[in-house]
Amino acid sequence: MPDTNPDGLPLEGLRVLDFSQTWTGPTATRQLADWGAAVLKIEIPERPDIMRLSSPLKGDTSDRLNSSVLFAIFNTNKLSATVDLRSAGGREQLGRILAWADIVVESFAPGVAARLGIDYASARAINPSVIVVSHSLLGQTGPHSALRGMGYLTSAMSGWQSATRYADDSTPYGPYSAYGDFISWGFTALSILAALEYRRRTGRGMYIDQAQMESSNYFALHVLADAWVNHNPQLGQGNLSRSYAPHGCYPCLGIDSWCAIAVTSDQKWQTFCSVIKKPPWVEEYRDIAARLAGRPAIDKAISEWTMAKTADDVAARLQAAGLLASKVRKSSDILADERLARRAFRRLPHSTMGDYLTLVGAFTIRGRPDPPFRPAPLMGEHTTELTSLISERLD
Repeated sequence: MPDTNPDGLPLEGLRVLDFSQTWTGPTATRQLADWGAAVLKIEIPERPDIMRLSSPLKGDTSDRLNSSVLFAIFNTNKLSATVDLRSAGGREQLGRILAWADIVVESFAPGVAARLGIDYASARAINPSVIVVSHSLLGQTGPHSALRGMGYLTSAMSGWQSATRYADDSTPYGPYSAYGDFISWGFTALSILAALEYRRRTGRGMYIDQAQMESSNYFALHVLADAWVNHNPQLGQGNLSRSYAPHGCYPCLGIDSWCAIAVTSDQKWQTFCSVIKKPPWVEEYRDIAARLAGRPAIDKAISEWTMAKTADDVAARLQAAGLLASKVRKSSDILADERLARRAFRRLPHSTMGDYLTLVGAFTIRGRPDPPFRPAPLMGEHTTELTSLISERLD
């Protein structure tokens, strides 16, 4: 259970077993670790977390299981042990670590956790107050629960890919990367915190069955609502908006340089016309209906204005007037941002990679210390210490 130290991190004393893989589960448990929880990542020797093999690799890349930067980012502040859950010795170890844990997180295909003895029924028999989280594509029950997959498949199933394309191109591009994984971990972490509050009040454990598909639907509500109310298909619209104009990315001075601009009200439109020195537009496109109808001409004229200026200049002018605008930044711009370098990133030493850049939590808690930032563990790095680790609180 969490400590009651008023000056410590909020989850100090909490013990978490992390059997999850890839992004969603590991990112959720990484957040718990950042808030002070002791997170022990358990991997089966012949079935390591597949994220350990994901690029980019750094340092001694011949050690493929310990040179993935992405794995390191998702698993900073954790400990690692390997346990052969199919052997008698591994089963004995499993019983001890389940008795030690407050929370168990797993992302196996439905049915696998029960066969391995880490499902809720098995864990509760050993530890009645344990909280178990199962994260899967479509949940643990139902006619399609056996379907395996992760974020890429979620993007297709939830309607994201049909909505994320351009109006003049029927190809469904989908959002960047396994977006379903990126947006689901927050639901996982939030459900764990809710279960902890329930246990604090009742003394009882809880089982959480999280379906990535259902989490992803929250981020497609605009197209789902439109289809339900207006029976509109999920037609691609690129950077355009059905509610606002202008709304898009406009070319700027330089190679592959752009500025994102959105004008969201008639009052903002008047201000925008003043900044770009187009006073006749105030009456010509006075309301949103007129601006949506005249969007091609508006976008063409805006592009001519932005192409004579740098993206930073365009964004600065519009922001100074209280308008929504930002340079479209590349990854190199983000890494060069001095403010983010101070607040959002931390460089950690690593025995295989030399070092790596990891993300810091997205918020700070006033009056509480920063997390200790332990480098991501090598696979099985703490296996030999497992007995002592589960017999006392983790540092």
